[in-house]
Amino acid sequence: MIVAAAAIIVATAVFQSNSSHWIDAVGPEARLNAALDDATRRALPNARIVVIGSSRPAFGIQARTLARALGYGADKGVNLAYPTLHGEILLELYGRAEPLMPRDAMVVIGIDEYFLARWTNEPPRPPVIAPALRPHGSSAPSRDASTRDWHLHAIGTAIPEGFRWLNYEIARRIGIPVVRAGLDTWYRSREGSLLSLGDEDYVLETPNGQAIAEGYFKGKVVDTSLLLPYREIISRARSRGNDVALIMLPSHPVFTKAAQKSYGPMVEETIAAFVSLAREQGVTFHAFDAASCNLHFSDFRDEVHLTPRGAATFTLCLADYLRARGPL
Repeated sequence: MIVAAAAIIVATAVFQSNSSHWIDAVGPEARLNAALDDATRRALPNARIVVIGSSRPAFGIQARTLARALGYGADKGVNLAYPTLHGEILLELYGRAEPLMPRDAMVVIGIDEYFLARWTNEPPRPPVIAPALRPHGSSAPSRDASTRDWHLHAIGTAIPEGFRWLNYEIARRIGIPVVRAGLDTWYRSREGSLLSLGDEDYVLETPNGQAIAEGYFKGKVVDTSLLLPYREIISRARSRGNDVALIMLPSHPVFTKAAQKSYGPMVEETIAAFVSLAREQGVTFHAFDAASCNLHFSDFRDEVHLTPRGAATFTLCLADYLRARGPL
């Protein structure tokens, strides 16, 4: 018994020492550390393309392919996008990555339709901007560090990424088939997008666009004060000399149709707000759709996320757009 307990303690210590960026925290901190892990920190100083955003660009943009298509080396593309990273948490990620980024890198920011949605009965509030992340002379509201930390943890979903990864590794090594519902976590592909462990080829057979549209918008209103973190990111990037492109990735047509039918005014108000922000900051915004990028139903893993094949197709479509747009 003592020997077994000692073996467990040693194994746990070894795992923690070798995988600290997976399990040193849960919730938003785990997301931030998974997005900005040691390998990514080493890659950022040489990057020419840096992608940030939530799950859609995380799964849907192959940063290395994008860099190569734009005439840079594949190692010049870095994808920092990660599920649930938007708003204040995305600004927090940008603040951590910014000192490592070259001033000639392009920052591609993925925008989702729900980024400005808040519950109807939720009182309006300006987003929390940590003092350390405010540009000089900014009048953005701030709170002390303890309040900021509490707020970040309150926003996110506490998911122990590291232990899911460990469970996958154990299952894979002893030959147990990995079940998506039980071990749902992610890793970076060689091309810089996220893949799901054990179900890289997974495609939802009957996507329900209405259900996702209701999850995004039902009982909610568009609150343009939630633009503040994105304004801060763009302003800081532009003040450093970085090019910035705001984009909305294509969704499965069943979601696009349902969202437009039931919540069209909210979608249009959100897009209009980001178009206005882009114009104000002197950058560009473009909303892609499946048809214009030659994406088919089979290129979507579900209602809003691309498969690896779909990501490859969209990435080349994005490269065409960025080439035609040219530098700011």
